[in-house]
Amino acid sequence: MAVAIRIKRGTKANIESAKATLKQWEQVYATDTGEIGIYDGTNIRWQSSGGDYELTKLKIEDALKGTGTNSIQLGSGASAQGEMSTAVGYNAYATGDYSTALGRNADASAPASTALGQSASAEHNGSTAMGYNARANGSFSTAIGYNAKAEGVNSIAIGTETKVTEDNVVDFGSARQVRVNETPVDDRDAVSKKHLESVNSSKQDKLVAGDNITIDENTNVISASGAGEVDLNEMSYFDYAGRIYGAKYSLLASAWEHSLTVDPLEISEDSAFLNYRGKAQYPNGETEGVIIPHGVTSIGNNAFRDWGANNQPLIIPNSVTSIGSNAFSYWIANNQPLVIPDSVTSIGSYAFGYWQKNKHPLVIPESVTSIGINAFCFWVLVPYIEIQAITPPTLANINAFSNQNKAPIYVPNESVDDYKTANKWVDLADRIFPISDKGNTYTKGEIDLMIGDIENALDAILGV
Repeated sequence: MAVAIRIKRGTKANIESAKATLKQWEQVYATDTGEIGIYDGTNIRWQSSGGDYELTKLKIEDALKGTGTNSIQLGSGASAQGEMSTAVGYNAYATGDYSTALGRNADASAPASTALGQSASAEHNGSTAMGYNARANGSFSTAIGYNAKAEGVNSIAIGTETKVTEDNVVDFGSARQVRVNETPVDDRDAVSKKHLESVNSSKQDKLVAGDNITIDENTNVISASGAGEVDLNEMSYFDYAGRIYGAKYSLLASAWEHSLTVDPLEISEDSAFLNYRGKAQYPNGETEGVIIPHGVTSIGNNAFRDWGANNQPLIIPNSVTSIGSNAFSYWIANNQPLVIPDSVTSIGSYAFGYWQKNKHPLVIPESVTSIGINAFCFWVLVPYIEIQAITPPTLANINAFSNQNKAPIYVPNESVDDYKTANKWVDLADRIFPISDKGNTYTKGEIDLMIGDIENALDAILGV
């Protein structure tokens, strides 16, 4: 949408007054009929563009910008709603943060998901669907081929009409072999190849489908007689971490190799003040990031507290169900996307408090059922909060979302009334909106970021 301001025809003083007024707006609305509405924190005041006034619309986004922060959309009906998402093609939808949808009716609706091909759908964290009508419905699942369906967690379905419903299972369909040491096609693949070689050294060049292939459902390992083994959880988690690392992908290989040496118990156990056991496991965390090993089920109290200078990616595996008090508090400088996996059910007091430099949206997955005191306080630059749970999570107090510049809290459309009347949530009612409104309004923080562009445009109009 375009930001709309009303400027009285004539003097520079009137334009300067319009600038001052703009800085006081909480949210700005515009309609296709030429009306504008100014939300002053209490009411929306609608005005038309007639009479002695001109309505000047200054379009902030260029033709390719989607509704999500730093997103790109191209094509009739394409919609890139997630942060840093990309939607290309007729009715392509990239609604998950860091998601990619490419193709007619492609749908990437989960964080870090990828849907490539007509009607391809990637619906869970870290999932990938490639091919006409391919469906990746499990977390970290991969479906490749016409009508391929991967519905289990960490599952892989390759081939036409191949379907996998169980967790940690691979089905190659009619394919006879899978190669694990292919020559990389570009520099980014070289990092993946390096990882594969590190975990599959001394293994044969390919796994041949047949009686010599076994899959251990308890350990998630594929074995071939006369060869080594490949851990599916590890490979899937590596790919998931790479998507979150994004532009910092060059740091992934060293961060991954270091994560293999970490003692998981030092992360799960509670830490004493100033003796942060999880943090001590990552001496290079400020330069290469933190990848918590897959299999860790809880983050202990104070585990990574007071890492004020760390501005590198944090990767939390989908094996984690609870995050303790102050686990990641006071990461003041961090401005990397925070991805909370949809395995987490409880978030402790101050768990992510004081991420004061972070400008990314905060997404709390559907799995979360309880949020502690001040869990996300002092995210002063957050553009919005998205809570995906249908039933409002138990909220210790409203300070869990305090000092966030009154950023909007988006919840499922059908749950708006439930949130606005739920215990403790009722005190946040003026910030709660249906998720369908996301992308249709600007917050005060977003408006502040646009002020410079608008003022420059006004100065250009005046010739100053």
